[in-house]
Amino acid sequence: LNGKNDIDLSYPVQQLKSLIQESSPRQMLQTILLAFRGINVALNSAIGQHSTPPGADDVLPTLILTVLRANPPGLLTNILFIERFAAVSLLRGEAGYAYTNLCGAVQFLRDLNVDEHMADVSMGEGAVLSIDPAEFRAGLEKCRMKMKAEEEEKESAKATNDGLKTSTDAVVGNIQDSDESSPRFDLSIAASDVR
Repeated sequence: LNGKNDIDLSYPVQQLKSLIQESSPRQMLQTILLAFRGINVALNSAIGQHSTPPGADDVLPTLILTVLRANPPGLLTNILFIERFAAVSLLRGEAGYAYTNLCGAVQFLRDLNVDEHMADVSMGEGAVLSIDPAEFRAGLEKCRMKMKAEEEEKESAKATNDGLKTSTDAVVGNIQDSDESSPRFDLSIAASDVR
């Protein structure tokens, strides 16, 4: 839909932005599910009673648009967190389906060549959703820059942790290798010393 009839994605955008505040895979999956349901509600509202209900072919592009509009902080980190720590039982059912769709949307945005894609896309008759190519490109670039910054930050943190571990190992090694003649202190407490 264009102009004044544009689809209202404010609720799913809000949900994706709030994903960073969740602390467990279950809470994160619940937030993703709420965003996914919000997209379905928005599509149903946009279509009204004049057309067939939206299907997967409508939901995934709308989810991609929602990710672009939300540009949620830490999205890749949250996806990896869920992938690594969510119980398999949590990834079944509707929440798992919503999570899989979100992963697909993120992968699409990471791999997309905008100029090539825009040449291939045409908004056919009965299209429910459209986005200005400039808005799409700007949102995609913003999202990519954020994802790249997150990946670099993760690598930097890993390098820092590796450096700290090496430094700690060196200090421990130096303490263990210290001269045996240095004075030793007995810090044990005898039962008679306690009153």
